[in-house]
Amino acid sequence: MFVVLVVTFANVFTIIQPVIEAGDWDSALWMIGGPIFFSLLAMAIYQNYSSRMSADPEWAAE
Repeated sequence: MFVVLVVTFANVFTIIQPVIEAGDWDSALWMIGGPIFFSLLAMAIYQNYSSRMSADPEWAAE
C-alpha cells in the first residue's frame, strides 16, 4: 500500500510541477491527456480482441 501511495504522489506531483514552477499548462495537460488516450486505446484493442475470441474461440487455439 505504501508503494501505491508513493507512486501516486510522484505522478500527481509530476503533472502539477510544470504549472507550479512555470505556469506551463500545456505540459500539464499533455501529461494528463497522454495516459488517458493510451488507456482508452488499450481498452478498445482489448474489447476488439475479446469480441473476436467470443465469436470464434478455435482461432486462438492454433
